[in-house]
Amino acid sequence: MNQHFLTIEQFDQLLKNWHGKDIQIQKIEMDDVDHIQLQLEQITYAKDLRRNMDDYVSRYTMQLNGDGKF
Repeated sequence: MNQHFLTIEQFDQLLKNWHGKDIQIQKIEMDDVDHIQLQLEQITYAKDLRRNMDDYVSRYTMQLNGDGKF
């Protein structure tokens, strides 16, 4: 299977195209699967100004805002 990776700019544009629409988000980690359905109303980006020693955590966050249900 061919994998296609998006740039952050392409991903941002894709999210903007979904504004006002219902989206489904799925997170799979080990044997745990989480689902949410969200009506995407707004996308916000923020930079965490705190210094974090854990390389696993990004300095930047993206928050998807809207009404959702599990």
